[in-house]
Amino acid sequence: TRVGYVTKTISCAIPATVKPTATFTLEDITGVDDVYGTPVQGLSRIKITVKGTPSYGSPIEAYKITANGSTYNAAEATTGTLKTSGESPVTATVTDARGRSGSVSYTMQVKVYDRPSVSGLAVHRCDADGTENDQGEYVRVSFNAAITDIGGQGKNAASYKLRYKQTSAANYTEVAFSDLAGRYTVSKAHIFKADSGSSYDIEIVAQDSHVTTTASTSASTAFTLMNWGADGTSLALGKVAERPNTLE
Repeated sequence: TRVGYVTKTISCAIPATVKPTATFTLEDITGVDDVYGTPVQGLSRIKITVKGTPSYGSPIEAYKITANGSTYNAAEATTGTLKTSGESPVTATVTDARGRSGSVSYTMQVKVYDRPSVSGLAVHRCDADGTENDQGEYVRVSFNAAITDIGGQGKNAASYKLRYKQTSAANYTEVAFSDLAGRYTVSKAHIFKADSGSSYDIEIVAQDSHVTTTASTSASTAFTLMNWGADGTSLALGKVAERPNTLE
């Protein structure tokens, strides 16, 4: 026979240490880090795979990855190409059913990389010795170019070439500058024979192991104050007439 009862309430705090833990793996899916030892700016893309370990049975309900300036709410994510060089942090966070979170971070070391560049591209008509001559039968092409020696290891290829053709032609003539191969900062001038009655399309190509950069310009015909085309239907001012039925 019950003769009475009493009720008491207590609160049992779950210690702050009872929370999930996170680990992750990183993979440069481009394979660039296999060549240079670390990921490379502008080239590498990193796949991040997160694993959460529950604490005392409370299941993992959410994942978050922060890397390369972006946030991904998933257990696995692949970044875009890495935006910056130097230190690039990666953080993974897992949250369990209690709302408690555990995080882990790692700082990747990322090597500097810039795409090949061509600057100072200039052309002019000249004589065979390079003396500038508006009516010359040659064209002198000069340029500067730069390719990144990634990590200073000499592993990034470096090559340069000139491509030119008469504007009316379909195919280019190519001149590979073998003397510049493997050099990362170059300055070059080259002279080629060019019919004074034709204009020319000109390209300088700088190529490394990853990217090709092309800079384009053109060389005019030889200068003449006024010129009637041989077909009698074209007229050019300051150059030789090249196109029928056209005023140039």
